[in-house]
Amino acid sequence: MRSDESSVGSLGEILQRARLTQGLSLEQVEQATHISRRYIEALEHEHFTILPAPVYARGFLRTYASFLGLEPTKLMPLFPVSYLDQPAMQPLPKVDRPPVWSASWLVAGGIVAFLILVITLLYAFAGGGEESFLGTTSLPEEQTGGLQTSPSPQPTSAPVAQGGAVPDLEGRTSAQAIELLQQIGLGYAIFETFSDQAPAGQVIEQSPSSGTEVDGGQIVTLIVSRGPR
Repeated sequence: MRSDESSVGSLGEILQRARLTQGLSLEQVEQATHISRRYIEALEHEHFTILPAPVYARGFLRTYASFLGLEPTKLMPLFPVSYLDQPAMQPLPKVDRPPVWSASWLVAGGIVAFLILVITLLYAFAGGGEESFLGTTSLPEEQTGGLQTSPSPQPTSAPVAQGGAVPDLEGRTSAQAIELLQQIGLGYAIFETFSDQAPAGQVIEQSPSSGTEVDGGQIVTLIVSRGPR
């Protein structure tokens, strides 16, 4: 082939014309150049998107052109350098910034947890017959495991005795127990809990226990049945 023939026509036409002029089949070219027939056809039909990365595609073109007796340097300008589609840029994953906890929030959370622990321990002591330190504090239901408290009524203007022995309140109704405590001037805190052994409204446990000498104004804890669950 004359050197000026390589400048006539497109890249694919030049390669195909040179091969056919020499009577070469695609199988012969594949065996001689070790270039896949698929890539040879892609060069001749200018299906450049079938070709691998440009650096390998240029190597195939040089080898194929040299095998056909063509000058690779004259064909390289006909070879597109941007035949591959630009890779799609995937959006960056959204990163949620973790919340930043300040020292003050951590300290406040620690204090709340400590207070909950103290209240739970005090209630445990009160329920076990030990002296109650709860006073008249009413605990929310979520901090008492489902127990409910009844606030102590406002003291009446009638004179009452101050102090004395704690009466036996277990088995009485809560109204009876309150009346007895008011007679000796003692405050009270009532906790209600479910019980299968006692009817609703009956005192099933007290603290301090009956017969304990106490001063006026001391708090007596009453555990009152709410009936079966």
